[in-house]
Amino acid sequence: MKKHGLKSLLAIFAGTAMLLGGGNAFAEGDRSKYVQNSDGEIWRNASGDCWVHTSWTEADAIEECHPDLVQRPEPAPEPRVETRTEIRAVALEAGALFGFDSAELTDQGRNELNRVAREVRDDDVQVQSIRVTGHTDRIGPAEYNQRLSERRAQAVVNYLRNRDAFRGIDISGRGMGENAPVVECEDQARDALIACLQPNRRVEVEITASREVEVTD
Repeated sequence: MKKHGLKSLLAIFAGTAMLLGGGNAFAEGDRSKYVQNSDGEIWRNASGDCWVHTSWTEADAIEECHPDLVQRPEPAPEPRVETRTEIRAVALEAGALFGFDSAELTDQGRNELNRVAREVRDDDVQVQSIRVTGHTDRIGPAEYNQRLSERRAQAVVNYLRNRDAFRGIDISGRGMGENAPVVECEDQARDALIACLQPNRRVEVEITASREVEVTD
């Protein structure tokens, strides 16, 4: 009778513990706080409730017996693929692309444009459009500078259109002449002025591209 009374008391403790927990969640607890047989199996009453030792608390709950009290890790959010658009602007010195007073690409100029094409291709992006803008310095007649900037921009456009990386891509060009300088220089000796204005002699290549990235909320 005494042994039976102890088992009944343990069963009452187990049932009471299940009622007290409600929706509270705790991490996986201590299996040793449950009554086990010699094979390590947890004893249960006729209702299927696990027997616990008198020192058992909700913090000792295990999934096998009290799944409603055990905190389960939140599932990792599923990544989703998102398309992002980015614009890359590359400024190339006109002197690195063309000869003096010329709109014909040099070997060095073609190598520079090939490098740009390789970098874009290696970035695993989908190019959508390319805008090429030619610029000159203020030396010489404005009309002449405008035409030169247009011819240089068109030369770059024509070359890029023939690159495998840009086949079928919308590529366009325009010339700004001397109207968008990046540096201002005081009048001085011609050679010094040419050197000072060098940053203004350039071709800008603006590449709009998209890439797919995995993101999680």
